[in-house]
Amino acid sequence: MTTINQTEDLKAKIFGICENLYKNNEKVTREAVREHLGGGSFSTISPLVSEWKKVRKVQFEEKEGTNPQIINAESSEIIEILKELKTALINTEFITDKEIENVIRSGAEKATGLIIVQEAMVTYFYQNPHRLPADLKAQLEEMKENFTQSRSAINKAAYNPQNLINLAMKKINQQKDDTELID
Repeated sequence: MTTINQTEDLKAKIFGICENLYKNNEKVTREAVREHLGGGSFSTISPLVSEWKKVRKVQFEEKEGTNPQIINAESSEIIEILKELKTALINTEFITDKEIENVIRSGAEKATGLIIVQEAMVTYFYQNPHRLPADLKAQLEEMKENFTQSRSAINKAAYNPQNLINLAMKKINQQKDDTELID
């Protein structure tokens, strides 16, 4: 049981390596696969690379329409191989920690670049509000107007002559009451 699982794992790894080489426009050879695998016997690697190439050719022919019907003794075998390939591509065991770290680092670098650019744009538009897009300029002006109207309403209420008279009279009456208490 363990040997079967190990064989399937190796096949999945080799198929994954072949697929990565292919996607990166690199030549899929037993030597290249062995190098990415980190070693191994050519007698084990070669048949699996050949099998992958056979599957890849069938996929390409189906995709291009050059071989729309694959009806022969091997068709069920090819379907099984295609299923295994799909499983191998989903299986991420062939991706190294270093590759994952590189993806994470690359993502972080891109995010950092975007954050820096956004902050630079914030500073630029803060210093040059006249350069804002028309809709944002209108929104800014509306907010300024609302703030100005609110402040103006508060000032009008605070400096309303009747309010000032009432406050002054209250203060005078308070002082009068304070002096009467002292007397």
